[in-house]
Amino acid sequence: MEYQLIRSKRKTVAIEVKEDKIIIKCPYNCSKQYLDSLIDKNRAWIEETHKKVMSKKDKKLVCKEGQSVYFMGIPYKIKVIRGATDLLEFNGDEFIFTTMSSLFDNNEESEKTRMELMMAWFRKQGTEYLTKRTCDLAKQLGLTINKVYIKNVRTIWGSCSTNNNINYNIRLISMPKEIIDYVIIHELCHLVQRNHSEKFWQLVERIIPDYKQKRSFLKNNSSKYCNW
Repeated sequence: MEYQLIRSKRKTVAIEVKEDKIIIKCPYNCSKQYLDSLIDKNRAWIEETHKKVMSKKDKKLVCKEGQSVYFMGIPYKIKVIRGATDLLEFNGDEFIFTTMSSLFDNNEESEKTRMELMMAWFRKQGTEYLTKRTCDLAKQLGLTINKVYIKNVRTIWGSCSTNNNINYNIRLISMPKEIIDYVIIHELCHLVQRNHSEKFWQLVERIIPDYKQKRSFLKNNSSKYCNW
């Protein structure tokens, strides 16, 4: 089993399974013999993980006619029409993508353009809603934030900086409102407790008694709601 090797000053070995390759990150002094044996030992896990990665790829949204995209927990169908310019409109019932005639029959380029339009639209909507909602909840809790940022990241839903800036994953706006509130309150609690200590979770629980269920929902349903 072939793999890409990245050596650095790190102290441990990590295996990452991508769609088209396996990446091993290891310390400088790791021998190839040890790494080969590690791959063989973890072969079953690597193959199973690769199946999951490819399964997520197959479900990934490509903005085609008839597909659905979630916005604040509700699925809306995608409609694609031919026009003079590239445009995205949302009428409350569906997302309507207008694609330039010159690109209409070029599936790869037109889908790429539609995805860019959707990202821009979601960033705008996310910025407006998440900023207002964060400020409203912070006021209710007697907390003060600095700024709210929307970022295109995949590994986290939100973060709180030492400057009291709140950062959100752009895909959060696809989740149901009560789950969005959980993430917002989670980050606001970091204004009081900067880590994930027992005191932090006690604070979260005082505000959201069923936070464990919402946390579980977020973990188990992200691929359904945020498949883009």
